[in-house]
This record gives sequence, structure tokens and C-alpha cells, in this order.
Amino acid sequence: TGMSIFLATPPLLYLFRRYPKQWWILGAWAAILFNVVMLSFYSNTGASQFGYRYILDFLVPIMTMLAVGIGKRVPWHFMVLVLASIVINIYGAYWLMNG
Repeated sequence: TGMSIFLATPPLLYLFRRYPKQWWILGAWAAILFNVVMLSFYSNTGASQFGYRYILDFLVPIMTMLAVGIGKRVPWHFMVLVLASIVINIYGAYWLMNG
């Protein structure tokens, strides 16, 4: 089975904003795309898990792009998405541990 990155971590929807035209943003998108392509060739049944653990492979470019996309003032709806993400992941951890 699969798990959506955006379902388990809704704040990542902020990645799809307009960014200033800087060279490192193009490099960050290239790193994310390269990792997603390489991970799509990987298949493993593995153990039971909740969430998308392979996001750790490209977490640094994601976090830097989120920081730039949000700006200096954190919008209230981003905070709501972060809180929703925390609740979703606590529920997922509880569900995984207790079946």
C-alpha cells in the first residue's frame, strides 16, 4: 500500500508557491525531482509504517524552500496545517502501534 506525503504532512502544500528566481531554488527542485524519480524505481515491502519515510532523502531542500515560500511572517493557515499534521501523525502512530 502507499501513503501520500501531502496527506500525512499537509504543510508541504506550501511548496507549490511562487519563488524568487534564484539559482539555488532551481537546484532544490532538481534535487527533489531527482530523488523522487530514483525512489519511484525502488520497491520494498518492508515493515509496517505510517507516513512516507523516504522523504528524509530530500528533506533539506524541502525545508529550505518552505522557509523561503513562507517568508518572514508565518500565515495562520500554515500554522493550522502544521497542527493538523501533528494530529494526523499522532493518530497514525497510535494506529500503527495498536492496530
